[in-house]
Amino acid sequence: LIQPTGGESPHADFLAAGREGIHHLRFRVEDFHAHLAAAARLGYAAIWQHSMDVADFAYLEHERQKGILIELLRM
Repeated sequence: LIQPTGGESPHADFLAAGREGIHHLRFRVEDFHAHLAAAARLGYAAIWQHSMDVADFAYLEHERQKGILIELLRM
């Protein structure tokens, strides 16, 4: 359960568009950059991405499907 409390984020954009329900589906990966590149070859683009010392994550959207986002997470 995610509840935006302020600022800009894909979650706030989702709610501002009048949508409710499933926002994203997470996949934990070991090689974040390899999976990100593979997803791009399949037509997925990162709409939001962030890296920290302990984790990398990105929300991906497909060019022909505007629905549930895919999240890649490396921890």
